Amino acid sequence: MDFQTMINQVAMYFNSDIRWPFEVRNTSTPQANQFECVWNWKNAIVASTPGITDEQRMFKAVYTVYPNGSFTVQDISTATNKGFGGGKLSFGKSFFKGKQIGMHKEIALGKNNQTGQMGLMTFDFNTEKIHKPVEEVLASYGLTKYGKR
Repeated sequence: MDFQTMINQVAMYFNSDIRWPFEVRNTSTPQANQFECVWNWKNAIVASTPGITDEQRMFKAVYTVYPNGSFTVQDISTATNKGFGGGKLSFGKSFFKGKQIGMHKEIALGKNNQTGQMGLMTFDFNTEKIHKPVEEVLASYGLTKYGKR
């Protein structure tokens, strides 16, 4: 099976089921067979001390598949925020690229910009919510993670 057929099947599997909090996108180029899993895990206006903050947090896992049947993954995290409190405006942005392992749980009062939900909200982030199911599906196609043969 060629890469394009495989990635189309992988994308259809994950994108058609609401159990998965991320979206699979084919980002292949003539030089590399790649796809990315993008999870916008926080997009909300929340109450903070001493004001309000508009936060967006995104996690992306970029998978590269090689002709020898192996794959690698690189994680990218971004966070941006705008806040107002104490008579001041604040802005921030952070970016990370590499291997990320971890989880983050947060409870906040505010408005979820994606769902429109207002009130008490929970944000639950765990890198394994992407890595584990995607790598299990890739293994079902006979692919192995580079260095784990």
